[in-house]
Amino acid sequence: MRFAQFMSSTAGRALRIVAGVALLAAGITILVAGGSIALGVVLLAVGALFTVVGALNVCLLAPIFGASFDGRKVAGS
Repeated sequence: MRFAQFMSSTAGRALRIVAGVALLAAGITILVAGGSIALGVVLLAVGALFTVVGALNVCLLAPIFGASFDGRKVAGS
């Protein structure tokens, strides 16, 4: 539950957004440099996922810890 509470905090959301943007940048760099297309696309997809869930305050792993997907509900508990 502590993990879900951290991820629903402002710091946790910022961490997910920053990690997502970094993965997006890495994916774009790999694709532009002519590297592995599969790796570039995977990094773009994961980066987009992290960025969106951080921006929407949703934690996909929270149910594993018995918490809600909705970060506002987790933060309030």
